Amino acid sequence: MDALKAKIEKLILPKAQEMGLFLVDVTIGSNYKIQIFIDGIPSITIKQCTQLSRFIEAYLDEDESVPEKYTLEVSSPGMSNPLRVPQQFVKRIGSTLKITLLDGQQVAIILKELDENALYGLRTKIGERKSKKPVKKVKEEDLESISIDLKDIKQALLHFNF
Repeated sequence: MDALKAKIEKLILPKAQEMGLFLVDVTIGSNYKIQIFIDGIPSITIKQCTQLSRFIEAYLDEDESVPEKYTLEVSSPGMSNPLRVPQQFVKRIGSTLKITLLDGQQVAIILKELDENALYGLRTKIGERKSKKPVKKVKEEDLESISIDLKDIKQALLHFNF
């Protein structure tokens, strides 16, 4: 399965770039359920998912290492799933992220920028709303600057403000 995953990734990368998209992940489950998660900046369309799906199907139908009965899903990773690749972080600049570090500590930041090694932003607080009272807006200039090494991140999720 790892060899097939590598083949699919190698096939998808140039096509995705040509379409202005980027690959987030490829998973292959039992019974050859192949899931491809793809995204774009600012977004991805259903038409692009369909185009990429047809492109990949043509390859899989010819590849003898893939059984005739496989399932292929091409979609965006969804906003509630963890951020996995740098392009997803770029797409989320200006958003609040809830980050779990390798040591278990949780940090919330308003993402301002990133480079190949770290995220830079403003530390903020997030929590459950317990009442219907209006939430007091915090000024960005009152927040602490923070940087987080990418290698220290276990999981990063987009936080939705309601």
